[in-house]
Amino acid sequence: MEALFPSFCIGCGCRSVSLVCESCLDKLIIIRSPDDCFGRPLLVALNYRDPLVSKMIRSLKFEGLTEIADILAKIAAKRLSLELSPLINSRTVIIPLPIHYFRKITRGFDQTGLITERIGSLINIPVVHALKRTKYSLPQSAISDPLHRKKNIAHSFIPEKDAVSLRGKIAILVDDVSTSGGTMREAEKALRKLKPKKIILFAVAKSIN
Repeated sequence: MEALFPSFCIGCGCRSVSLVCESCLDKLIIIRSPDDCFGRPLLVALNYRDPLVSKMIRSLKFEGLTEIADILAKIAAKRLSLELSPLINSRTVIIPLPIHYFRKITRGFDQTGLITERIGSLINIPVVHALKRTKYSLPQSAISDPLHRKKNIAHSFIPEKDAVSLRGKIAILVDDVSTSGGTMREAEKALRKLKPKKIILFAVAKSIN
């Protein structure tokens, strides 16, 4: 059973009922100030440069440790609640930035979708799968040249065929990790076609110096 349900913290290696022990979680620093995404404020919960944060996200994405989605969602929900409490109401929705269908088939799940579903449940906001990723491209983190990064992600998103209008809604757009912000910017362009009143950009983690 231990092989299926690890009993050690992935951070410090101690015995733990969770994949990340309370001691390691207590050491994580929640980012309080918004970052920048091409002139737009980007809310961020965690610094991807923190070795534990990057290990958590890699373990979720590439090792299938989906329990980590719950852990990240609790941190993200706390960050959003602190920042957006006055804006969270019956007209607020939360929208995951989707991975491509082929990548979802290969991985078996969409990590941002999992995190977003759990955030929505924790802060009682409906999750709307409003976007479709149409372009199967390299991860932005694998490309260093800014021009190539821009071309790689350009025109990657469209509204889902059956997506409802978001007119009058406050939409929180969620990504698991933001690098340059280019992916978030492209997704926001597509989301604007659904006419939300306001779009709030949120990344669970981003590399911050």
